[in-house]
Amino acid sequence: MNSSEIDSRGSGRNRSEIIDLDHRLKGLDEDLSGGGFLEVRPNQEWTPLFTRSFLLTVECYAAVLFQRLRAELFESRLGMPKNDAEVFSILERHGKMDLIEARKLRQFCEARALSSRDLEKLNHAELGEMVSDLSWIREILVRMAHDIS
Repeated sequence: MNSSEIDSRGSGRNRSEIIDLDHRLKGLDEDLSGGGFLEVRPNQEWTPLFTRSFLLTVECYAAVLFQRLRAELFESRLGMPKNDAEVFSILERHGKMDLIEARKLRQFCEARALSSRDLEKLNHAELGEMVSDLSWIREILVRMAHDIS
């Protein structure tokens, strides 16, 4: 990769990866909010239709989000996590998010393994609430992007 490619893609491979991951998250966010997975009930609340396609989209969103958070660690040179859980504690320790946000993100990213769980035992209400409004995730990512810029 020559220097003009580095300049045009950000500050190197990780910055480019962050941009690519942000783009993927945006697409998945649109899929979850407008991909026919949500329906309006008479009380005007959005509720997910629990199909395998919906669950796989949530799983994919969680996996890409986790990749994005790891890329943030490497781009900002904040540390090397020894395990998945440490990603969130390092970001919290360095002020990228508060403790409550770190816990919520960690819980959300656990959805990466939805397809390996018994679908009958999933807490549909909790999962529906988790994906009904993803704006809090976007706010954290926007804040982290501004920290780097």
